[in-house]
Amino acid sequence: MRTLIVFYSRTGYTRKLAEKLSNLLAADKEEVIDQKSRKGIFGYLGAGREGVLKKSTEISSVNSFTPR
Repeated sequence: MRTLIVFYSRTGYTRKLAEKLSNLLAADKEEVIDQKSRKGIFGYLGAGREGVLKKSTEISSVNSFTPR
């Protein structure tokens, strides 16, 4: 059975955790990349607002996936 870890990281902390988990489990990983900038306090607040309003966002297409 193969495992794929899909993650989103606004600040980089989740990316580091996903990489460690991927190495530990010998799993593939793929990052979800938001088209909008979510940096800083305004990015954080804007993301929270959109989440509460249940608005969707555009994400980059996945074309770099290469299995281990």
